[in-house]
Amino acid sequence: MWMDLSEWSKTEDICILCECSPTGDLSRGVFDNQVDRMTCSVDTTEPSSLATSVIARWAHEQSGHGGRDGGYAWAQQHGLPLTKADVATATAECPICQQQRPTLSPRYGTIPRGDQPATWWQVDYTGPLPSWKGQRFVLTGIDAYTKYRFAHPTHNASAMTTIHGLMESLIHWHGIPHSIASDQGTHFTAKEVGQCVQAHATRWPYHVLHHPEAAGLIERWNGLLKSQLQCQLGDNTLQGWGKVLQKAVYDLNQRPIYDTVSPIARNHRSRNQGVEVEMAPLTVTSSDPLATFLLPIPATLCSAGLEVLVPEGRTLSPGDTTIPLNWKLRLPPGHFGLLLPFSQQAKKGVTVLAGVTDPDYQDEISLLLHNGGKEEYAWNTGDSLGPILVLLCPVIKASGKLQ
Repeated sequence: MWMDLSEWSKTEDICILCECSPTGDLSRGVFDNQVDRMTCSVDTTEPSSLATSVIARWAHEQSGHGGRDGGYAWAQQHGLPLTKADVATATAECPICQQQRPTLSPRYGTIPRGDQPATWWQVDYTGPLPSWKGQRFVLTGIDAYTKYRFAHPTHNASAMTTIHGLMESLIHWHGIPHSIASDQGTHFTAKEVGQCVQAHATRWPYHVLHHPEAAGLIERWNGLLKSQLQCQLGDNTLQGWGKVLQKAVYDLNQRPIYDTVSPIARNHRSRNQGVEVEMAPLTVTSSDPLATFLLPIPATLCSAGLEVLVPEGRTLSPGDTTIPLNWKLRLPPGHFGLLLPFSQQAKKGVTVLAGVTDPDYQDEISLLLHNGGKEEYAWNTGDSLGPILVLLCPVIKASGKLQ
């Protein structure tokens, strides 16, 4: 509408009658004057989209930088033919809004996390801190995937210090990463750092200006580190921080994230992902249908083997005794069974004398135990005799022949 009026006013004479009264609406007159100035500033020879962007920016400013919805409501209230998309574009291009209320462009997306440990890192410097052996800065880093952290004390924040710190605390411990992200400080953007990164074929993207959420991981880590140092030192001065720095890093890496697992546990657990583990199927059958027998069971999910249970309560006098288990065990091909006593039994002198079950053994399983103590050793029904481990049977060659 305003562009049409501006074009039409070039060929027609316009007479404006202004009627004012002491109680008149002065704000309306101010608004009209501002509209006049805006229509004069719009070059109608340009495409209408450019003129629309000028008016959209003006409406955005007049609405008090109210964003898309606030600017659109103001435009509708004052009869400006703007769409929400026009105001949203003006908001995104407004430098004041970018600094005060940052909005990420879709092309920036979220912080890359990677799909395995030690591939995507964020780094930063924290300091200056109170001098400790001449060191006043800390090069910090966090793995975006596992949240594993490191901290490297330094004398200054320079390009050469950055290269040395990354070599000592990141690459020598975790290998060459896929990507390292940082702010645009000269200690990260220097030519020497770029050459080092290029030599290791590592990407180094920089955080977007005026978008602190892009550096959220590393900034959060810096805050946690300072708080942990204050807790361990017992004051807020951070005097002597270098003495407890690595202990503070270790404690934070051991702390569970969101009540699940710690960064250290996730780091080690993730490194084992993708490794194929062979499952060894076992077949346990009763040796006597009329006899009582108890199946071997795992004590926990992480048990090394199956616990062998006592089918009937009995005592073991000093000397050798054979305990029948009343079941047969068929092992998977290429495996053998190994029966072992528990440590609490071994401390009392109770040991297993014949604890190996060959792969081709098909008969009943019994335990030959020896009580080397001076007193009887008693079991109740269901007590554990010891674990049975199922292990791969080694292949032995002698004189070039398999044994």
